[in-house]
Amino acid sequence: MVLVMGATGTVGREVVKELAARGAPVRALVRSLEKAAMFDGLDVEIVQGDLEDAASVAAALSGVGHFFLLTANPPNQVDLERRLLAAADAAGVEHIVKLGVSNASDDHEVNFFRWHREIERRIEESGIGWTHIQPNNFFQNTLFQVDSIREQGAFYGPFGDGLVASVDVRDIAAVSAIALTEPGHMGSALELTGPAALSHVEMASTLSNALEREISYVNVSLEDFHAGLLDQGRPQYFADGLTTLYGQLAAGGQSRVTGTIEEVTGRPARSFAEFAADYAPAFAT
Repeated sequence: MVLVMGATGTVGREVVKELAARGAPVRALVRSLEKAAMFDGLDVEIVQGDLEDAASVAAALSGVGHFFLLTANPPNQVDLERRLLAAADAAGVEHIVKLGVSNASDDHEVNFFRWHREIERRIEESGIGWTHIQPNNFFQNTLFQVDSIREQGAFYGPFGDGLVASVDVRDIAAVSAIALTEPGHMGSALELTGPAALSHVEMASTLSNALEREISYVNVSLEDFHAGLLDQGRPQYFADGLTTLYGQLAAGGQSRVTGTIEEVTGRPARSFAEFAADYAPAFAT
């Protein structure tokens, strides 16, 4: 049995779908049964629980051999994932596939990246088999600005002309599902990127072609971006971390391209043009 945490989120839902398509026995841990309706028609066991509730986590892990560990970035992420690791160990889990980030390190400027590396290290030291999935920025993050793209023909960000080797979430899911169900990936850190590093101006041009109307990228300052996050009610630690990360993206800090997706799946990583064509209906006016 494979347990997927974060099962209704951007990455988790695609991992569940990939596992179901492969015929793997998959259990999805969800907080909301209403959201779990997205898995209707799939052979997926749905269990309701809360990551902060030890009893519900233990129940979800019962009989699980492979565990896809995915949480959001709460301020207690290290403590939360440490407790999830301990629960997996107690349940006899044989393999943890953790979703992290590319370039995580103990001294990284971005708080999330330091947290991911600390948990990766704890998993490596646990004695449980492990695989780290380390993606770059997601194509699907563009969907957070679907309203402005529909209504204004524009999307916004503090990326300047920085090149970013963003990746399609569906490819992250494909690699994760293979790591969870096929031998040969334990003890591996799989850094995932798209097939090319693009600027956001290039992404806007690609969206324009897919949608057959003009889409523009509008650059904003890091200061205004940070202030906007706080105005939206985002917590300080999150606004600080995301602004620092996006400043690094603007400086080209995530421009390296890897071939890991093709190496693992046997097919090339999806391009942003493929993403734009596939998701065109979502951006339609």
